[in-house]
Amino acid sequence: MGWIRNRLFGGRAGRGRGGGDAALPAPPGDGGTGARSGAGGRGDEMVCDCCNAGLARAEAYYLPTRTVMISEAHWADCFATNKGVWEMFLPADRLPSVFGDFLRQHVSSNTPWAVCERCSEFFIFDRAAARADALNDHISDGNGAVDPAGCVLFAALGWERVHGSWPESVKRPEVADVCDFCEKKMYVGEMWGFVAKDTLARYEANGFTDHDRPVREVRTKEDGETGWVECQVCLARNLNRGQRANYSPEGRDWGGPAGGPVI
Repeated sequence: MGWIRNRLFGGRAGRGRGGGDAALPAPPGDGGTGARSGAGGRGDEMVCDCCNAGLARAEAYYLPTRTVMISEAHWADCFATNKGVWEMFLPADRLPSVFGDFLRQHVSSNTPWAVCERCSEFFIFDRAAARADALNDHISDGNGAVDPAGCVLFAALGWERVHGSWPESVKRPEVADVCDFCEKKMYVGEMWGFVAKDTLARYEANGFTDHDRPVREVRTKEDGETGWVECQVCLARNLNRGQRANYSPEGRDWGGPAGGPVI
């Protein structure tokens, strides 16, 4: 039954994390073999620490735990993958407490996360530096366990996205804005991006954006620039696709937290 405990509380990154659950056997069909390892492994064959897919070192990125933990898209992907298993093995009144168990296990990682190309679009990071770290099996500055308080908002966002409700143990912040592209609610404390109207036109002309046109009216900033606000999920995906194409995103500002409507 060890693999069940690992699946319920270890998440998708149960192997290669250096914790107690790393020694537990993987559940059937979960990908990977005993010969593979995530970040910190010595071989060229690895597994992605986000989705457990097979991964060649030459195609991996090494990300610090903090970068992974502040990604709503990553949390949503984790919760969506585990939702069916949790609902199968846990009573309904136990499910709310899983959020805290899952969060504490994930933030405790002291080693980098090996991430595949698909999962890389969940994060905002320097792709060239992360690839170099993976190729050299290098642990850069900034790696290590993180304080759950610094990433609980992003985990809660992912939980709400999958389960349709806010975690009972987390105070829900006020809504600050709405993404102009996917219409996701953006809460106070989230990261956000602003893409200028001219920049988006260049993105579309060169095939660097895959989402629909903005569904909300164009905004005008205080300096007169026009454009749209995008949530962290849309921002990370498009920044990564631009970096892959060596595209310089002039006209795009990004930052956070969102303290109120961005106009």
